[in-house]
Amino acid sequence: MPSLLKITHIYEGSQAAELELIVGDLIVSVGDRFIHTSDDLDRALSTGEHNAKLKIYRNCEVITVFITASRLGVECALDSVLPELYEQILVFDCAANTPIVVSSNIILASTHDIPGRRIASVVDLITVEDSFLIEGSAIARRFFPTTAGSSTKMEQCVGNIKERLKYKAARLGADAVVGVSINSSGVNTHNNVGVFVVYGVGTAVKLCNEAEL
Repeated sequence: MPSLLKITHIYEGSQAAELELIVGDLIVSVGDRFIHTSDDLDRALSTGEHNAKLKIYRNCEVITVFITASRLGVECALDSVLPELYEQILVFDCAANTPIVVSSNIILASTHDIPGRRIASVVDLITVEDSFLIEGSAIARRFFPTTAGSSTKMEQCVGNIKERLKYKAARLGADAVVGVSINSSGVNTHNNVGVFVVYGVGTAVKLCNEAEL
């Protein structure tokens, strides 16, 4: 059975506490490194890479935060997870930062209806988010990224947002997500690095069978 590293204790005043990590969080990756053991985590943190992405799994969500120090200030233990859950946790390929399509039959629509289909019931409002870093002169253009790197990262984020909306809708038993809206915002940091956050929101719905139309 596969396993991931679960946070069992967080030290007061540590970076983990500042990032609002909680006991029970599962550590998925640091930067482009998947984390399976404490040694994996120590090696990833010892590289000295600042502003690296730390991905954790919590309450059916993969959450991304940015770490700026070589120590998290946590104690961890290996935690076995079901293969099905493991696949869900790794729904995004952290190394390539591209989504694995798991819900290709889910329909996304920016409008509140779908031409030729009738909505049977509303399931729930769903929200997702993703983020990436921009450095140097790209910060000044964060709301209108024109450089190849920033534009590519934005496209990846938007692609991730769409797949995560589909994924959450599928888990809820929905057939489509309507009223989809994707927005973004940028925040400067003290090291000439900016964090760009992309948000997605929509309403998961069940559709009538075509035979019922």
